[in-house]
Amino acid sequence: MPCCDVRSTPVPVNALDVLSFFIADVAGLFALSAVYLTTSRGLGWSKTSASFLMSAIEVARILFNPIAGAFIDQTSKKKTAITYSLAGTAVTFITLAAIKVPVVVSIALIMQGAISCMYGPGINALSLDVVGRDAFPARTMRNEVARHAGMLFANVLPIVLVSHVGYAGYFLVLAAMAPCAGVAAASVPDRMVPKRRESLSEISEREISGEATPRRKQKLSRSALVFQRDALLFLGGIAVFHLGNSAQLPALGQKFDALYHDPATRVVLFGTWPIDGLTGIGLCTIIAQLVMIPVAILVKWSSHPSRLGLKFSLLLSYGALPIRSMINAYSDNGYALLSGQILDAVSAGANGVLSVLMLEHLARASPEHFAFLQGLGYTMIGVGASISNILTATIIDHFGGFKPAYQTLGVIATIPLVLTLLLKELGNTSAFNKDPQTLYRLKWGCITVFGLCGSCTAMITAWYLHLKFEDASMAVAILFSWFIAGGEYVLQVPANRIGAHKAGLAPAQLRGVAELATLVAFLVFQSFVLKRPVLVNHVIGFGIVFFGVLIVLVGPWKSPVLFGKVIEDHEHSELAEADEDEKGEDDFDLREESMPLTK
Repeated sequence: MPCCDVRSTPVPVNALDVLSFFIADVAGLFALSAVYLTTSRGLGWSKTSASFLMSAIEVARILFNPIAGAFIDQTSKKKTAITYSLAGTAVTFITLAAIKVPVVVSIALIMQGAISCMYGPGINALSLDVVGRDAFPARTMRNEVARHAGMLFANVLPIVLVSHVGYAGYFLVLAAMAPCAGVAAASVPDRMVPKRRESLSEISEREISGEATPRRKQKLSRSALVFQRDALLFLGGIAVFHLGNSAQLPALGQKFDALYHDPATRVVLFGTWPIDGLTGIGLCTIIAQLVMIPVAILVKWSSHPSRLGLKFSLLLSYGALPIRSMINAYSDNGYALLSGQILDAVSAGANGVLSVLMLEHLARASPEHFAFLQGLGYTMIGVGASISNILTATIIDHFGGFKPAYQTLGVIATIPLVLTLLLKELGNTSAFNKDPQTLYRLKWGCITVFGLCGSCTAMITAWYLHLKFEDASMAVAILFSWFIAGGEYVLQVPANRIGAHKAGLAPAQLRGVAELATLVAFLVFQSFVLKRPVLVNHVIGFGIVFFGVLIVLVGPWKSPVLFGKVIEDHEHSELAEADEDEKGEDDFDLREESMPLTK
């Protein structure tokens, strides 16, 4: 039996999917707490009293996160710890359903916030124990997909239940769902990863060096692990990212509400659906959660060391946040504001997967502190989120409204990019390190994408701009469009040639990139230039085309359908010629090396 690392054996664990889904539903009220506390259907508290309680809940989470992580590290009964935590959460929901006394409600919600700190580190640490290190990225992706599906369900559930059975009935339903999560936790298999065996090469190296026993790596303490340069940069980046991100959605709800109360700026979707603050936040949340599911799957693919790697994927996720901030700052168009939530899914959704993987890489020097690092990461998230809400509310109320608030958040959002670029070792392994040609192809690939985006924008302009000028004659419209189309070809021909010859893209991939650029350019042009509404069937149809383009670009099905034999023979002949040339050079080198020996 060969010596191998059993950690590389992937194990499908459906119980972890179910556990992640249900915990996303029952972990706590979170943002719904403010609605429950202040509305007439809820408790009817003043906003000041509710804000004090929300701050107390956040402080409890910030303080308890590292403690919960350290406890998860120390215990060998992680499933039992998660099950007891779920029982405590169920008790808080039953208390909220039965008792409306302010002191009791405050204690229940603070306890609920503290107990929720067990779930994130607990699920991730349990997943690492069950599937091992090499299968952990795929497992993390599945956990995140299940969590986002659960959060989507959790956002729809109160809309359906509260109007029919009230908050008490809703809380009892959540309390009843907690045992379902407990059953899922108990169903996770007890497959603890065995100790890694020495490989034959490691045994040989040890025998040559004269070592009698395998050399053990020195484990780092918690403080030494946290105060590493890369750890401080990464944790600081998490805090600043959430400083720039957490207040974006609540402020966007306030912006929708402000636009709603002014008939001149009211956002009306599909011509008949006015959007107020509550509806706007609901739509934004649903859009983000729907997009986060494919984003989590894509991030698992891109973060692999043979592709973009963790660091470059993290840079892409951080880079989406400043763009979203500028859209929220400068646009009052409802379609643009809702579309910005796609960037929220890219930034926050990808960060949810990547942060866990980066923390696991950090903890490899001392795996027994993995959950503690996660708890510390959640604490940094809480600190950034708390400051973000206070800072944004202050700017909106006293320094000019939404535009300067979002501008400030956009500037803050650039800081994590700088901190991530300063990382020396953490997440640096990627195809760029292993193959210099990859960076070369990426550079020309980016130039290709920018060129195709420009050409497709020119094409859309040439095709549809003349529709705004109904009085122009047909001959003038044709000449005008022809003149713009010339600029399209000036960009399109070099972009396709660069993409094919320097970036290594196939013609079908180039067509896919151009199709995607055409869709985006058309939607923007139709909304902002032609002033036409985007209908539901437009969104559905273009969404289907978008996923078709993704299949063309990164789909796993590579078997030829048409002219497959000719293409294969041609490729094999080229590879055979290259192998023969390489073999001839190797034989010549061997003859040269053997000449002194024959003499």
